[in-house]
Amino acid sequence: MLACTVLWAGGCADGGVREDKRVPEPEPASRREIVILTPADSVVAPADASDASDAGDASDTSPVFFDPDGQFTIQVGVYRDAKRADQKVRELKDEGYPAYSVQSGAGVRVRIGYFSKHTDADRFGRIFAKDRGVEYWIAQRANE
Repeated sequence: MLACTVLWAGGCADGGVREDKRVPEPEPASRREIVILTPADSVVAPADASDASDAGDASDTSPVFFDPDGQFTIQVGVYRDAKRADQKVRELKDEGYPAYSVQSGAGVRVRIGYFSKHTDADRFGRIFAKDRGVEYWIAQRANE
Protein backbone atom coordinates (compact mmCIF):
# COMPACT_ATOMS: atom_id res chain seq x y z
CA MET A 1 0.00 0.00 0.00
CA LEU A 2 2.78 2.44 0.86
CA ALA A 3 4.63 1.78 -2.39
CA CYS A 4 1.44 2.39 -4.36
CA THR A 5 0.88 5.71 -2.59
CA VAL A 6 4.46 6.80 -3.26
CA LEU A 7 4.15 5.87 -6.93
CA TRP A 8 0.87 7.73 -7.23
CA ALA A 9 2.25 10.84 -5.53
CA GLY A 10 5.20 10.77 -7.88
CA GLY A 11 2.97 10.40 -10.89
CA CYS A 12 4.43 7.00 -11.87
CA ALA A 13 1.30 4.91 -11.40
CA ASP A 14 -0.34 6.10 -14.63
CA GLY A 15 -0.43 3.08 -16.92
CA GLY A 16 -0.72 5.33 -19.97
CA VAL A 17 2.73 6.89 -19.53
CA ARG A 18 5.35 5.70 -22.00
CA GLU A 19 9.03 6.03 -21.25
CA ASP A 20 9.87 7.14 -24.79
CA LYS A 21 7.58 10.22 -24.68
CA ARG A 22 9.36 13.54 -24.72
CA VAL A 23 9.06 15.49 -21.47
CA PRO A 24 8.75 19.29 -21.81
CA GLU A 25 11.68 21.33 -20.56
CA PRO A 26 11.09 22.90 -17.14
CA GLU A 27 11.11 26.69 -16.69
CA PRO A 28 14.57 28.05 -15.94
CA ALA A 29 15.21 28.16 -12.19
CA SER A 30 15.71 31.92 -12.31
CA ARG A 31 12.18 32.59 -13.57
CA ARG A 32 9.08 32.05 -11.45
CA GLU A 33 5.57 32.32 -12.81
CA ILE A 34 2.64 33.74 -10.89
CA VAL A 35 -0.67 32.92 -12.51
CA ILE A 36 -3.42 35.26 -11.43
CA LEU A 37 -6.94 33.88 -11.62
CA THR A 38 -9.97 36.12 -11.34
CA PRO A 39 -13.60 35.03 -11.15
CA ALA A 40 -15.40 35.64 -14.45
CA ASP A 41 -17.93 37.93 -12.78
CA SER A 42 -15.19 40.21 -11.42
CA VAL A 43 -13.85 41.05 -14.87
CA VAL A 44 -15.15 44.43 -15.98
CA ALA A 45 -15.05 45.45 -19.62
CA PRO A 46 -13.23 48.75 -20.21
CA ALA A 47 -15.48 51.76 -20.87
CA ASP A 48 -13.93 52.19 -24.33
CA ALA A 49 -13.23 48.69 -25.61
CA SER A 50 -11.69 50.13 -28.79
CA ASP A 51 -8.63 51.41 -26.87
CA ALA A 52 -6.54 48.23 -26.54
CA SER A 53 -3.55 50.15 -25.20
CA ASP A 54 -5.32 50.89 -21.89
CA ALA A 55 -3.40 49.53 -18.87
CA GLY A 56 -6.51 47.75 -17.54
CA ASP A 57 -7.36 45.79 -20.69
CA ALA A 58 -7.48 42.04 -21.32
CA SER A 59 -3.68 41.73 -21.27
CA ASP A 60 -4.00 41.55 -17.46
CA THR A 61 -4.93 37.88 -17.79
CA SER A 62 -1.42 36.87 -18.85
CA PRO A 63 0.97 35.49 -16.22
CA VAL A 64 3.34 37.77 -14.32
CA PHE A 65 6.94 36.59 -14.10
CA PHE A 66 9.31 37.36 -11.25
CA ASP A 67 12.84 37.80 -12.59
CA PRO A 68 15.74 37.72 -10.08
CA ASP A 69 17.74 39.88 -12.50
CA GLY A 70 14.87 42.32 -13.14
CA GLN A 71 15.24 46.05 -12.62
CA PHE A 72 11.86 46.78 -10.97
CA THR A 73 10.39 45.90 -7.59
CA ILE A 74 7.13 46.56 -5.76
CA GLN A 75 7.15 48.20 -2.36
CA VAL A 76 4.16 47.15 -0.26
CA GLY A 77 4.98 48.74 3.09
CA VAL A 78 7.36 50.80 5.23
CA TYR A 79 7.78 49.95 8.90
CA ARG A 80 9.58 51.83 11.65
CA ASP A 81 9.79 48.61 13.66
CA ALA A 82 12.28 46.21 12.02
CA LYS A 83 10.72 43.18 13.77
CA ARG A 84 7.34 43.99 12.28
CA ALA A 85 8.88 44.38 8.82
CA ASP A 86 10.69 41.04 9.19
CA GLN A 87 7.41 39.40 10.22
CA LYS A 88 5.69 40.80 7.12
CA VAL A 89 8.51 39.54 4.88
CA ARG A 90 8.22 36.05 6.44
CA GLU A 91 4.44 36.05 5.90
CA LEU A 92 4.83 37.02 2.25
CA LYS A 93 7.55 34.41 1.69
CA ASP A 94 5.33 31.76 3.29
CA GLU A 95 2.70 32.69 0.70
CA GLY A 96 5.23 32.18 -2.11
CA TYR A 97 6.20 35.78 -2.85
CA PRO A 98 9.88 36.68 -3.30
CA ALA A 99 9.71 39.28 -0.52
CA TYR A 100 12.62 41.10 1.09
CA SER A 101 13.35 44.22 3.12
CA VAL A 102 15.57 47.25 2.59
CA GLN A 103 16.67 49.68 5.31
CA SER A 104 16.06 53.37 4.54
CA GLY A 105 15.86 56.68 6.32
CA ALA A 106 12.07 56.34 6.49
CA GLY A 107 12.24 52.86 8.05
CA VAL A 108 12.36 49.30 6.75
CA ARG A 109 10.81 48.97 3.31
CA VAL A 110 9.08 45.68 2.48
CA ARG A 111 9.29 44.79 -1.18
CA ILE A 112 8.34 42.03 -3.60
CA GLY A 113 10.21 41.38 -6.79
CA TYR A 114 12.02 41.61 -9.10
CA PHE A 115 10.36 42.21 -12.47
CA SER A 116 12.08 42.70 -15.81
CA LYS A 117 9.34 44.99 -17.19
CA HIS A 118 7.78 48.06 -15.60
CA THR A 119 4.40 46.95 -16.97
CA ASP A 120 4.69 43.57 -15.19
CA ALA A 121 5.61 45.30 -11.93
CA ASP A 122 2.70 47.69 -12.26
CA ARG A 123 0.21 44.95 -13.13
CA PHE A 124 1.38 42.80 -10.22
CA GLY A 125 1.23 45.83 -7.90
CA ARG A 126 -2.33 46.72 -8.96
CA ILE A 127 -3.55 43.15 -8.45
CA PHE A 128 -1.72 42.72 -5.14
CA ALA A 129 -2.98 46.10 -3.86
CA LYS A 130 -6.57 45.34 -4.83
CA ASP A 131 -6.40 41.89 -3.24
CA ARG A 132 -4.81 43.12 0.01
CA GLY A 133 -6.33 46.58 0.31
CA VAL A 134 -2.89 48.22 0.39
CA GLU A 135 -1.02 50.76 -1.66
CA TYR A 136 2.14 49.96 -3.62
CA TRP A 137 5.10 51.75 -5.08
CA ILE A 138 7.23 50.71 -8.06
CA ALA A 139 10.92 51.18 -7.37
CA GLN A 140 14.00 50.62 -9.48
CA ARG A 141 16.55 48.13 -8.27
CA ALA A 142 19.36 50.59 -9.00
CA ASN A 143 17.95 52.91 -6.31
CA GLU A 144 18.12 50.35 -3.47
